[in-house]
Amino acid sequence: MSGEVSIYCVNAVVYEALVGEEAEWKPLGNSAWSEMHIFKDDSEGVGNFRIVAWIPDTTEVILNTNILPDTIWEVKSDDFAELANIDEPRYGIYFPSPDVSNATTGVVNETVEK
Repeated sequence: MSGEVSIYCVNAVVYEALVGEEAEWKPLGNSAWSEMHIFKDDSEGVGNFRIVAWIPDTTEVILNTNILPDTIWEVKSDDFAELANIDEPRYGIYFPSPDVSNATTGVVNETVEK
């Protein structure tokens, strides 16, 4: 049995969508850059994945959600993606560059396909 391990790490600013007709975003962690990890847990013989982000200076966890087969990851611009699971808040992820955004999208897409 293994356990949970980080398979990907990136810096990102995380937002939570405000409920309403217009797309409005509330920055989490005082708009600070977070350390965001994609974790894999294969302790039950099946790969389970989740995304966790925290503010390094305070260790405040600002995002902790599973990546499920029905998770929606939608790229909205070169450096911004949306993450949504049923019955959970919608999150926005701002990346430092399009390259980082593309790499993260690739990892998320691979986990959803597994």
